[in-house]
This record gives sequence, C-alpha cells and structure tokens, in this order.
Amino acid sequence: MNDIADALEALESFPEYYHTKRRHQGRACKGKTPDQAFPTLPPTRTVPDVINPNLWLEHEDGRIYRRRVNKNGMIQIDKYQYYVGTQHARVQVLVHMNSDEKIFHIEDGKNELIRHPIKGLHDEKMMDFQSYLITMKIEARSAERHRFNTWHRHEDAA
Repeated sequence: MNDIADALEALESFPEYYHTKRRHQGRACKGKTPDQAFPTLPPTRTVPDVINPNLWLEHEDGRIYRRRVNKNGMIQIDKYQYYVGTQHARVQVLVHMNSDEKIFHIEDGKNELIRHPIKGLHDEKMMDFQSYLITMKIEARSAERHRFNTWHRHEDAA
C-alpha cells in the first residue's frame, strides 16, 4: 500500500472477506465464518422517527442513590449538584427518584430532608431522531469533559 487510495480500495473488499472467508475463533462462530455460523439473522430494527428524550426516567423510577453530603451541603448525581444543606454535611443520604413527578426525594434514612427537580431533563416531550442524535452527542461530550475535569482535579490533589 502506497497511499490512502490503496488503503480505501483494500477496505472495500474487507467486509466480504471478513464475513465469507475468514474463520472466527470466538465461541459464537465456533471456527466458522460469520455467514456460515449465522446464515439468517433477524432484521435490524428501524430507527424511530421521533423519540421521547426523557423516556429513560420510566426505567429508573424508584431507583435509590446513596450519597454523602459534602462540606458545602451538596450532593452530586451524574454531573449535577443538588443542595441539601450544610447542617447535613458529611451525612449519608438516600436519594429516591420519582419519575412521575420528575423529582428527587432526599432523606437521611428517617426523614425527608428536601426535594429537588431532576436536572438535565429535556423540555420537549418528543424530538425528531436527528435532533435527538445531536443532543446526545453534545451530552456525551459534556459528560466526558466532566469526568475528565473531575479526574484531573482529584489527580492534582493527590
């Protein structure tokens, strides 16, 4: 291979080689090519035209998070911070997700301390798929930036 054109030409024929000629050593194929091991695969599902960006809430309803309140009276869920109160600093709290109300109920194990609306939800009930995809890409980058910055902040302190 001498240049990108040669590489692209080689890549064009690779899927056929991969599926029809190359024997796979994994458990699923058992030494056969993918086409031999799986001659008929179920059709893939189509992408929906519209998506409810907050549908994940229904699957997480009733979930309980355990958090420790920091010295500033805050807890963190995902990349969002919620104020509980400095009087609860260094106390373990339970955070109950109520998806119907879109609220976190925060308690100390005996009493409810405070309620907070869940942050990061989308205002739109339904989004077209392209808009949803763009939104999720932005969210993924934001989450990765948050993790990177958090890791480096802790790394610097060590």
